[in-house]
Parts: sequence; C-alpha cells; structure tokens
Amino acid sequence: MFDQKASQQICDLFNHLVTLGRKVVLGLPSAERVVGLVVIARCEKDMNGFASVFEQAFEAAEVDALIDGLRKLDEDNLADEFARGHELLNRHGFYDHRDLKRIAGAEELLDQMDENIGDRLWDLDVKMVALLEVENTGFDPERKK
Repeated sequence: MFDQKASQQICDLFNHLVTLGRKVVLGLPSAERVVGLVVIARCEKDMNGFASVFEQAFEAAEVDALIDGLRKLDEDNLADEFARGHELLNRHGFYDHRDLKRIAGAEELLDQMDENIGDRLWDLDVKMVALLEVENTGFDPERKK
C-alpha cells in the first residue's frame, strides 16, 4: 500500500542515514536499522538485480539483521525468503568468496526468491513508520494493557 506521507518520512530518514555513512547501519537503533536495511535491499534489487543484494550490498551480519527486521515488521514470508537464500549461501561459504557460480543452484534459487519477493519491499513504508513511532515513543497501540 502506497502512502505518500509514510514514504516521504522513510525517504527523509534514509537521506539522513546516508549522511552518517553506510558502515553505521548495524549500530543504529533497531527501527532505524530496519529502515536502512530495507531501503538498501530494495534499491539494490531494483538497480542491480536481486542477487546483488547478497553479492554487493550486504555482509552476512547485515542479511541476518534484515531478516530480523522483516520479522519485526510482521513480514515473516519476506524474512523466510531471505533466510532461505542466506542459509544456502552461508552453508557454502559464499561470504568468503562472493562467487555465486561456485554454488550449485544458487542463481536459480535467487531468481526464484526475486520472483517471490517482487516489489513487496516497496510496500513496507507504513509499517516502518509505525515501528519508528513505537521505538521513539515507547507506545505500542497493539500491546495489550
């Protein structure tokens, strides 16, 4: 679901995060880290293809953090897709050599994941804004009293 106000908030926050530098993402507060990783993943996917999220954009710890962040957004299906590819790549030492051709079936799996994920990363702005609000205020409207 597209929400102009939420998308603008995410864009503004991401622009601020860019000024801090790429290497600070994992050290950010939880909600800001989620925003940074989701925006990096969706932009990398659009610019260079889905495999590039693993090949160029993220280290293993960042993929772990992305998966955790997607779960915080109640996006378990998206998290499971990333986890499936990440597990295969980890099992074959991908992050040591960064060569998908050395892992049988990796390119096909990532192509299938790309198809399953589609543009859904672009539909998370409202959820990310809500996560930011909960973290910044400590108020969770969904939490039982």
